[in-house]
Amino acid sequence: MSRDRWTEDRNLEINRTSHPWGAITLTPAQQQALKRLEARLEESPVHQPICLVGPFGSGKTTLARYWLAQHLQEPERGYLAFNRLLLKAIQQEESLDRLAGLPAKARLLLHIAAEDLLEAHFEEVDVLALDCVELLQPYHISPVALTAPYAARGYLVLICLPDDPESGFRFELRPGEAVVIPLGGDR
Repeated sequence: MSRDRWTEDRNLEINRTSHPWGAITLTPAQQQALKRLEARLEESPVHQPICLVGPFGSGKTTLARYWLAQHLQEPERGYLAFNRLLLKAIQQEESLDRLAGLPAKARLLLHIAAEDLLEAHFEEVDVLALDCVELLQPYHISPVALTAPYAARGYLVLICLPDDPESGFRFELRPGEAVVIPLGGDR
């Protein structure tokens, strides 16, 4: 189902279930970001990833899960914590100790594992909140570039993107590559 149909079918109606992810009180910064996200989705179809960008602890994960709980009957189905899944997938191919000394092979295996996980996800669900992407950064793998083909095909993609230069995490975004919704920080 395309993201355009996803929007039309659900008309961005609020899900009145009592899922714990939706039973929280958002901070003022999260409320502002949620308003920007909802307004952008109502404005027109989005055919690029939407990045919730901010430092660690700014509330990106909480906001993504809250949004999923408001719009999906089973919000867990739309959420991927990437780091753990990627490590599990590449461990099936190669020992992590061995990969530590083979950065090019590790990068290739991470890229393949990421593409496989995304393909499997979108076979089941037409929305994705991608979180825990820090493992990709040292290998110069862009979560935006990985998900852009799905967004272009009409799937809804939210990425919780850490932007914390003090901790060494900053994913560079090219102008127009993604819709950026900041949650603190300097973006």
